[in-house]
Amino acid sequence: MHKLRKRLFQLLFWFWLLFILSNSLFPRQIDAGDSSTEFLFLRMDYLVHFGAYFLLALFFFFWQSNGHLVLFRRQFLLFLTGAVLLAVGSEFLQMMIPGRSFNEYDLVANTLGLAAGIILPQIYYRFLASGL
Repeated sequence: MHKLRKRLFQLLFWFWLLFILSNSLFPRQIDAGDSSTEFLFLRMDYLVHFGAYFLLALFFFFWQSNGHLVLFRRQFLLFLTGAVLLAVGSEFLQMMIPGRSFNEYDLVANTLGLAAGIILPQIYYRFLASGL
């Protein structure tokens, strides 16, 4: 079961990464709703950015975590470094794509989604393991 879980989340991770790249780096994108639509004082597209990168991080976590659902320090640092480079790079590359632009709040939402998606499951499973 452990190998099946790892394989499933590996496939989800790579599929979702390609999905993010294709929607970030091409002029036409999937409509995430009117960017002026707000929810709790946040624009909906910021929540979409957060959610997309949160899912990417979750898929990575469940793919790379060991049998006790813990990431090794090297995996954790490697993922955060690569994922932040992805988030920053995709926003900067959008300056060169017709109809797209750099948005620092999208970058913040991307980065927060990554951090939450990789850190929260580890905290949750540590609390479960400690019996709290």
